[in-house]
Amino acid sequence: MPNKHTIRGKYNEVVGKMTDDKGRELKGKAEHKYGAMKDKAHHKITHMKDEAPDLPDTDMDMDVMDMDVDKKSVLSILVGLTLIASGLYFVLRVIDELK
Repeated sequence: MPNKHTIRGKYNEVVGKMTDDKGRELKGKAEHKYGAMKDKAHHKITHMKDEAPDLPDTDMDMDVMDMDVDKKSVLSILVGLTLIASGLYFVLRVIDELK
């Protein structure tokens, strides 16, 4: 199910193409990609719960949780690092397109 970032990003991307506004188009692409990555991460977390059913809910506040180094912590860190790396890659591609 698409989230608000995916929908709003696609809208801005299309409006940017129609009005020939390159900045709005690229901003829309970035937000659309962010929404897609957010959906993908949520999907992966729900599937990882089969292996580690004690994973925290994605809506929980991370400050109140006790973070021991165990399987769920390692999986959470790996998912976070993957999201950061893919986000940085996308930002670099957008910057490269702006040049």
